[in-house]
Amino acid sequence: MDQTPSFTFAKEHPMRRSLLGKMDGVFGFSIIVILLVGLTWIGSGLASSMFVSNKELTQETIKKEETSWDKKLEQSILAIPVSAQKVKDLATSHVYGSWLFDFLRANMLNGVSILTTDVKLKGQNITLQAVASDFDTLARQIVWLRSQSGITNLILSAVRRSDDGKVKFTLVLELSPSVFTQTPKSR
Repeated sequence: MDQTPSFTFAKEHPMRRSLLGKMDGVFGFSIIVILLVGLTWIGSGLASSMFVSNKELTQETIKKEETSWDKKLEQSILAIPVSAQKVKDLATSHVYGSWLFDFLRANMLNGVSILTTDVKLKGQNITLQAVASDFDTLARQIVWLRSQSGITNLILSAVRRSDDGKVKFTLVLELSPSVFTQTPKSR
């Protein structure tokens, strides 16, 4: 008998089987880890781009608000001279208003008393509610006011006799601009 060496393949060893099983598990685990790392990388890229776009949008909004605030500040600073002019005009119109009452007082006859006045400087109108001692005094007052150079129009809008016999009336006087712009000395 010839003895030739024979090679027999060993049957699978149980250890080998468990080692292959562990290798399959490690391979599967590494694939899962690689997938998770890839998804995390993609997700972080998306989140980063969202944060960058949100940051840019926020910066745009802040710039718009700053620009808006700057414009409001600039307008309010530029409005100071206009406001100062308005205050000056108001003070001047107050002085003119004071002269206006001097003008009215100087042109009211004895027996006529002013009860209320409504002055509209823009339209240069004055509405007077007044009382006269009688109709004759009211007629003389109207004639006198129409003869004054500072009055351009006169409208008698209401007349009634009160219980005490006096005549209550309402006059609308349209004044010339000179009444508002000239001092009492220059009239």
